[in-house]
Amino acid sequence: MLTALFAIALAHGYHGDPATFALVNAARTGNMAALSSIVHSQGRNGISLEPAFVEASAHGRIRAMQFLMARGAHDYTRALVRASLRNQIGAVRYILDSDAHIEDADLRLARLAAGSADSAEVEFLLVTRLMHP
Repeated sequence: MLTALFAIALAHGYHGDPATFALVNAARTGNMAALSSIVHSQGRNGISLEPAFVEASAHGRIRAMQFLMARGAHDYTRALVRASLRNQIGAVRYILDSDAHIEDADLRLARLAAGSADSAEVEFLLVTRLMHP
C-alpha cells in the first residue's frame, strides 16, 4: 500500500516528501492501518503530522485526528478552520472538547470561515461557544 502511494505521488508530479503525501492521503481517507504504518516507519521526528491532522479534520476523520493528536499534532487553528469550511461538525466538536487551548481569535476565524462557506451547523456551534465559553 505504502509503495503504491509513493509511486502515485511520484507519477503525478508531487515534489514534496512521498511519505508526507502518503500520510495525508491516509488521513483524508481514514485509513488507520496505513496511517499507523507510515507514522511508525518514519519515527517520531521523521515526519510532520500537521498536514495530515488538518486533512483529517477537513474530512471529519475523528479516529485519525485522535491518533495524530496523541502523537503530537497540534495545529488546532488550521484544523478548526478547515473543518469549519467543510461543515465537519464532529471534527470541530472534537477539537473544541479536547484538552487543546483554543483562543477566542481562533474561534472567530473559524466562525468566519464557516459563515463564508454556508456551514450553518458549525457556525452556530462556534457562535454558541463564543457566547458561552
